[in-house]
Amino acid sequence: MPHREQDSPSLSTDEGRDARVRQVVADVGSRLAGVCAALPPDEFTALVRRIAEITVKYEALAELRAARVEFRPQPPPT
Repeated sequence: MPHREQDSPSLSTDEGRDARVRQVVADVGSRLAGVCAALPPDEFTALVRRIAEITVKYEALAELRAARVEFRPQPPPT
């Protein structure tokens, strides 16, 4: 799966998530096309879309987690 670029839109926005889902759909669809050739087209499309949505869901959670760690307040010096 292609990695997200640093200047990609944030996954915390609808625009960012939609763009990333499209990227993942294209990648997964091309990778699974031969393996899933026996699936009817509508089932294949639904499978690829679901894989992409789950992938982006967890990428978004990782992005959020990284943002929390990055901006964690430091305790005052004692």
